[in-house]
Amino acid sequence: MKTILVDLDGVINDYCGNYIKDFIPPLRKDAREFLELLSKSFKVVIFSTRDEALVKDWLKKNNLLLYISSVTNVKIPAFVQIDDRCINFKGNYADAIENIMNFKPFWASSNSKEQE
Repeated sequence: MKTILVDLDGVINDYCGNYIKDFIPPLRKDAREFLELLSKSFKVVIFSTRDEALVKDWLKKNNLLLYISSVTNVKIPAFVQIDDRCINFKGNYADAIENIMNFKPFWASSNSKEQE
């Protein structure tokens, strides 16, 4: 079974740029169903720079542990990564630089429907 890395902040929870060390924002709408669907075909690993015990406790409180294989703060080998702060490198460095210079996470976009 292939592994998928799923970022916690901004993908699974409602993080919007205001990092608080000991607080994990609420679960995003439809995140549980998303993880459940992924877990049927992939080994789902949550990655976060947050304290591992805090993340596991949050996952448990939100009844998500059933869908999660593990939690890590290390980039492990994976089929894909799902993150709110990624640039998809498509083989062209000039395009990558342009994408980096113009990058905004979806939650920072003033016209984001996800903020509603």
